[in-house]
This record gives sequence, structure tokens and C-alpha cells, in this order.
Amino acid sequence: DGNSNPEEIIRTYSVTDGAGNSINVTQTITINDTTNPTASNPSPISTQCSSPAPDITVVTDEADNCGTPTVAFVSDVSDGNSNPEEITRTYSVTDGAGNSINVTQTITINDTTNPTASNPAAINAQCAAPTPDVTVVTDEADNCGTATVAFVNDVSDGNSNPEEITRTYSVTDGAGNSINVTQTITINDTTDPTASNPAAITAQCAAPAPDITVVTDEADNCGTATVAFVSDVSDGNSNPEEITRTYSVTDGAGNSINVTQTITINDTTDPTASNPTAINAQCAAPAPDVTVVTDEADNCGTATIAFVSDVSDGNSNPEEITRTYSVTDGAGNSINVTQTITINDTTDPTASNPAAINAQCSAPAPDITVVTDEADNCGTPTVAFVSDVSDGNSNPEEIIRTYSVTDGAGNSINVTQTITINDTTNPTASNPAAINAQCAAPTPDVTVVTD
Repeated sequence: DGNSNPEEIIRTYSVTDGAGNSINVTQTITINDTTNPTASNPSPISTQCSSPAPDITVVTDEADNCGTPTVAFVSDVSDGNSNPEEITRTYSVTDGAGNSINVTQTITINDTTNPTASNPAAINAQCAAPTPDVTVVTDEADNCGTATVAFVNDVSDGNSNPEEITRTYSVTDGAGNSINVTQTITINDTTDPTASNPAAITAQCAAPAPDITVVTDEADNCGTATVAFVSDVSDGNSNPEEITRTYSVTDGAGNSINVTQTITINDTTDPTASNPTAINAQCAAPAPDVTVVTDEADNCGTATIAFVSDVSDGNSNPEEITRTYSVTDGAGNSINVTQTITINDTTDPTASNPAAINAQCSAPAPDITVVTDEADNCGTPTVAFVSDVSDGNSNPEEIIRTYSVTDGAGNSINVTQTITINDTTNPTASNPAAINAQCAAPTPDVTVVTD
């Protein structure tokens, strides 16, 4: 009837006799396949990453009473888990009559294969390990997809400069399979710190105490550098003396440089002192005495006082002498101070009156040696005759004889000697020779006394 399952077939038979008479008889045949095909469930399989594409050939024994059945993929149903995930894959087995059965295949998805990756290249760092960077793992791979790289930890060997750090990264796939790779990081600071030489300075007396703050720009690639005083080295000269002061600049790794500061010691400041007090002297200037300068001082130490000169104004009594002292410091800086000394002898000489004398006839000639004890504070005075003054009498006559005693400054005194003129000695003569006269004695004639 043109239908199928059921299909009704009218089968006709002819019945013919010998005479050729014939009739037809019919048989109704209903074709209705109600028998399901058969097939076994495909063997279960396990896969690493995902289920393979449906493959009807996994159903290998499909059969049907009426012909060859058709195998077709129906569905995949997951149990919702992961690693393992179980998928039930259904295939239909259908015969030509539409009779159908389902067979199922269990597919277990269980990724048990670790991802792969190489250890990152070892690196050197100056100061500290760089921040973890998962991109240093460049060849991570997984059989089932993309692996995830993550930082795990840094483990130091406990040393310093160099310090070796083992940095671990994990490489993990979507199923949780994981491996670790390691990168060796060597921390070794080989870079010196930096600093500029401090500015040169000049000092008057001595180098100032070392001061590390004069190094103002010390720096280091890995942190703070430490400045320390090293030494002062002199050029051996003086005023000026040049001192090279060295500071070290050291980083935490022991890398070190030296910087130097030039210190010039040059005392250009004169010492100070006041002029000594003026003095008066009778005869001559006293010997120079440096102790008359009482307030000498110097910025760098003790000043030395020395006598320089005495300069007279050329006058006498008074004579003014300018006495100069030098005040000199250890650097040779020097000033002069002056003391005015006035020489003015105002003290008279001394002498005693000579002893009085007696003379018979007249005063002896003046004789300065009769003044025997003349003296002066400043030297030897000069004795000179001044005058004789008579009292106007005679026999006895008293004469006051005056001598002056004068010093070099013109200071003078007089001394007097009393001379008494008193003739107490009889004259002498011989008797004149006897004479004879004729008539009478001659007139007296004093000339006859001849001696």
C-alpha cells in the first residue's frame, strides 16, 4: 500500500485448471517491524583533557533483525564534577522501522599530566631581588590548555654580598596538576657609592675637628652610604700648611670610595697687645724687659715678645726714648708696640764741704781735688772752682772758697771750704855787717839788711 511499518502487501496467487480456467486468490501480508535493533554499550574510556568528538564507530555490534541499524550521537551529559568529570555519552541505534535503542559510553575526563616549563635563566642583581615576575617563565605548557604561572617563595642562603636567592614559581594547569620551577638570583652589590669631594676650606690656626656632614651628596645604588673620617695628611709646611683630609664613603656591601677635602691652615691674623705704660728714668733707660707687655694675645696660641730697638729723640735731660717691642705669633704675624721712656735726671749730685784749712799768708790756689767724695746717681760729677769770698779782715782773714759739683744733666750743688789767712810766723834776717865810721854813725839805711 506504499506505507511502511506497517506496510500491507496484497499477495495474489492464480489458480488455473487444465482448461485454463483461472481464479486469483489474495493474501494480505502486514510488514510491521516491532523488534528493536540490538547493540552493546561502547567500552568506557578515560581522557586527559576533554571528551573526544562523538564517534559512532565505537558502537561495534549494532544489529537488527530486519537489516542494518543506524547509529547516531544523541547527547553528552556531565556529572558536573571536574577532574575527574564523568560524561555519559548516548548513542541511538535505530533500525529501518524506527525501532530504536540507546547505548551509553562512560567517558572519564581526568587530567593527570603535569604541565611543563623550564627553570628561568639565573640573574644577577646589585641590591635586592627584583619583584617576582611570572613572565620570566617563558615556555610553560600543558597538554590540556594554558598553564598558570604563580610566584611561590624566595629562599635565601643566608649569606650577603653575594647572597643567593632561590625563587620558586609554580606552573599549574586547569586540573590542579602543578610543578615548580626555580630561578637563581644572585644579589651582589659591586657598584661603589658616590660622593663629591667636600669644598676646600681655610682655617687660621688648626684644622677643625673632622665632620662627616661636610660630605653632603653621598649616595648608593642600594641604600644609604656611611661616611667616616679616615686621616689627615699634612704637606709638612707651615703657614700655609695644606692638610689633605680623607673621608671614606662605604655602602652596606662594603664597597667604598674615598673623598678628600683640602684644608689650608694659614694664620693671617696679627697678635694683639697694648703699648706698655710710659715710664720716667733718672739716668738711662732700664734694660729692655719683655714683661712690660702684659696683655699680648693671639688667636692661635701664645705670642712671643722681643725687644726691637730704642730710638732717642736726640735731646738730653729730658731725653725721650721710644722703645719698641715686637709681638709675634707662631705663624710669623707680628705687630710692634712702643713704650715711651723719658730720661730726666732731676737728682743733684752730692759732695761734702772740703775740710777747712789755715794759711799763713794767702789762700792757696783753688784745687778741685779737695772735694773728695763727689758723687752722682747718673755718673761722675764735675767739680769746678766757683769763687773766693773774703770777710774783709786781715790776719786773720777768712775766705769762703766755693766749688760747684755738677752732674751730666746740669744738676749742681756748691760746697764751701773755709780758708783762714793768719800769719803767725816771724820774718827772718841776718845782722848787717859791722862797719866803722870816722866821725859819726851814717844815716840808717834799711838796705843794709839784705836777706
